[in-house]
Amino acid sequence: MALRLIEAVVPDDQADAARELCQGDAIHGVWTYDFDDEHRGVRVLLDAKGTEELLDRLSHRFEGQEGFRALVFRLEAVLPRITPKEEQGTEKTEPQFGRSRLSRAELYAQAQEGAELNWVFFATVLLSTVVALVGLHRNDVAVIIGAMVLAPLLGPNVALAIATTLGDKVLAAGALRKNVSGLVLAVAVSIAAGALLPIDLTSPAIVARTQLSLPDLALAASAGVAGGIAFTTGVPASVIGVMVAVALLPPAVVMGVAVGWQKWSMAQGTALLLAVNVVCVNLTAVATFAAQGIYPRRWWEADQARRATRRALFAWGLLLLVLVVLVFVSPVALGGLQ
Repeated sequence: MALRLIEAVVPDDQADAARELCQGDAIHGVWTYDFDDEHRGVRVLLDAKGTEELLDRLSHRFEGQEGFRALVFRLEAVLPRITPKEEQGTEKTEPQFGRSRLSRAELYAQAQEGAELNWVFFATVLLSTVVALVGLHRNDVAVIIGAMVLAPLLGPNVALAIATTLGDKVLAAGALRKNVSGLVLAVAVSIAAGALLPIDLTSPAIVARTQLSLPDLALAASAGVAGGIAFTTGVPASVIGVMVAVALLPPAVVMGVAVGWQKWSMAQGTALLLAVNVVCVNLTAVATFAAQGIYPRRWWEADQARRATRRALFAWGLLLLVLVVLVFVSPVALGGLQ
């Protein structure tokens, strides 16, 4: 059973009102303490599924008051052990299915981190690209997957999808900038490798990424859905990030190698595959977030976010359709090693 500890700081005379808000089946304990001369702290132990609802209640009541803060902590263990209510003999008239995803605040914090540009991101992209180049050259699937474990492109792609779902333009711009930066770095390193190193362009692993097929669409779509589910449920990034990376990084690397070798037909075909994968991953990730009901708290912001999500789904879907039609009607994408 996943647990959270919410620590809220409210004006001293509002502590009782805060305690009254901390009620419900998901709450396991509420404690208050002196924070400073003008504020009181309220600690709440609760099931993870009740986090978003409680944060919404607290924000609605205290957001405009000076000094209000709400902190969310994930708990590894609690002693004595929390016993589920059904084990305590509590009668249940019907099955209860709580929200299994993380709260909106937790998701937004992770998305902000995923959209942040730093040297660690560039280092992981560089290392993943180098390992992917070796794996593609040797046609070694294990090495290719090893390059994906770092999952450098999961964060910015999922952050872009969550920003679209929430209608946050600033977050979307940061995620898009990080995503483009990572792909540009991977392509640039691959171009240099293609121009300077004797990479085998006839390797089956490379040839397989010069053309688009229906399994490629299924892979990209599955990667987007899996990435969205992993992001919202707290699954370790490396577990699902492999799928997203497989759909994005190898095609980018192959495109760079083809440009380095000046194999323009091959490069164009791989570029189309990469574009289709990027669009498909983001389309399905946005759809996954929307299906899970991830919207801003305020009703007018939620309405704007829903409109933004519908527009994004239409735009991504239209772009995907155009790219797929272009791929299957154009001989460029089937040029292979010409």
